[in-house]
Amino acid sequence: MGYLPENVMYNILSRLPVKTIIHCKCVCKDWQNLILDSYFVDLHLSRSREGLMIHHLSHQNALSDGKTGFLKFVETEDEPDHHRMLRDLVMSIDLNGANLFPYTTKVLVGSVNGLICLWEYGGRKGDNTYICNPITREYMMLPKQNFHTNTYCEVRYGFGVSRKGEYKVIRMFERFKSPNPVEVEVYTLGTNHWRTLDQGPEYVKRHDHVMDGLLLNGYVHWIDSDILFAFDLDNEKFHLFGPTPRRQRESFSFLGVLKGCVSRFSWSYERFTVWMMKEHGIKKSWHKELEIKYNTITRVDTWLPSCLIDGLNNTSILIVYDGEKDKLVAYCLETDRVEETDIYDIFKVMTYRPSFLKLQNFQSEGVHVF
Repeated sequence: MGYLPENVMYNILSRLPVKTIIHCKCVCKDWQNLILDSYFVDLHLSRSREGLMIHHLSHQNALSDGKTGFLKFVETEDEPDHHRMLRDLVMSIDLNGANLFPYTTKVLVGSVNGLICLWEYGGRKGDNTYICNPITREYMMLPKQNFHTNTYCEVRYGFGVSRKGEYKVIRMFERFKSPNPVEVEVYTLGTNHWRTLDQGPEYVKRHDHVMDGLLLNGYVHWIDSDILFAFDLDNEKFHLFGPTPRRQRESFSFLGVLKGCVSRFSWSYERFTVWMMKEHGIKKSWHKELEIKYNTITRVDTWLPSCLIDGLNNTSILIVYDGEKDKLVAYCLETDRVEETDIYDIFKVMTYRPSFLKLQNFQSEGVHVF
C-alpha cells in the first residue's frame, strides 16, 4: 500500500470503521501522519455515521460513591447485508482512572463533530465545563463561567458549530431571587473567555425543565413543555418557533434529528409518536411521521425512550432503556424489529458522530490526554 497515491490512501482509510482507523494509526508513521492530517479529518467526518455515546456507570450506586463512570461509543451497523442495528463496542474511557473528576458528577450535555461537552457539578471545584474527543482521547477544561455554583441548580446547556465554523457552548443559568432570573453565557472555543449576553427570553423562564440543546442548521434547539425555541449560533439571538403538536395524554418527549429534520419523539402509556418539522422554523410544516401503539410491541411497559437515530434504508432506530432488564434496547420504528444489547447501568445516552478532530486546533485552551 506504500505505493498507492496519497489521495487513494485517504479515500480508503476514511471509509473504514473508527476502530480499524485507530489500529491503522499504529501501523507506521506515514499512516499516522495521514490520519492526523486536516484533510483526512474533514474527509472522514463527511462520511462518518452517527452512533451512540453512552455514559455508563460501573454499578447503580456509582454516582453516590463518588464514581464518574465510563464513556462508551457504539457504532451503528453500516452494511445492508448484515442483520444487526448496532455494532460491538468501539472504545471505552474510564473517567475515574483519569483522576480528573474525583467526587463530582459528570453529565453529557452536547455533542458535535466528534466533540463532547460535559458539565461537572458537586465537589470542592464543582460547576465546570469540559470539552473532550473520546476518539483522540483529548480533553480540556474551559475557564470558570461568570455565573457558577458548587451545588446542583437549573443549568441548561447547548453545544454546536455555527455556519461560519465556530464551535460554541451556550449556558443558561437560573439565578434565584434575581431581577434577571436567567443569565445566558456563550463560550467560543479558542477565545479563552465566557461572554454574558442579554437577559434570557421570557419563554425560557416559564417552565421548570428544559432538555439539553439539539443542533441542526447552525441553531441549537430546546423544547420546554410544548414550546420549541432555538439559538442562532451566528448572530447569537433566540428564536421562538412556537408550540409543537402532540397527541392527548402524551406527557413525555425529547428532540432528535431524523432525515435531516428537527423531530419530536413523544410517548404516553399508550403509544409512541414521531413528529417532524419538514421545513426548519416553519410552524405549519409539522407532520406526524409515525405512530406506534404499544399493543404492537412486547415488553414496552418497561421501556424508557432515550434517543432517536437514523438507520439504513431510510429507517429510524429508537434507543430505549429497558428498566426490567437494566439494559439498552434498539427498536426499528418501521420494521418493529427489536435488538437487545449487553450494555447495562446506563446513566445517559446521546447520538454521537465520531471524528479525529484535534482539540489542539483551539490554541487558547490547555489540552490534556486521558
